[in-house]
Amino acid sequence: MDLETFWFCLIALLWAGYFVLEGFDFGVGMLLPFLPRDERERGLMFKSIGPVRDGNELWLVVAAGTTFAAFPTWYASMALGEHDRKRRRAFVLGSGAGESRPRGAAGLLSRLQR
Repeated sequence: MDLETFWFCLIALLWAGYFVLEGFDFGVGMLLPFLPRDERERGLMFKSIGPVRDGNELWLVVAAGTTFAAFPTWYASMALGEHDRKRRRAFVLGSGAGESRPRGAAGLLSRLQR
């Protein structure tokens, strides 16, 4: 097994760990409107995900860091794509009719206050 294959398998394992364990949080979140009969049961559902919630985010951080360390160009292309999506979203939310550039958060706040 060469080094690229090793790193790819490690990254795949980290992402799989994140998705499997994060599914538990999402599942409890989807059941919250339907399952608990009272506030005590609702609190128990929240407490059941409490110890593992932050641990799941660690899988995500380690997977992203490992991707950056092993495949920097792949990471850069993913980060650039995310930046581009955020820039387009800011343009759509921040610009009014007929404007050619985004106004940012100040423009959005002024539109919401009208």
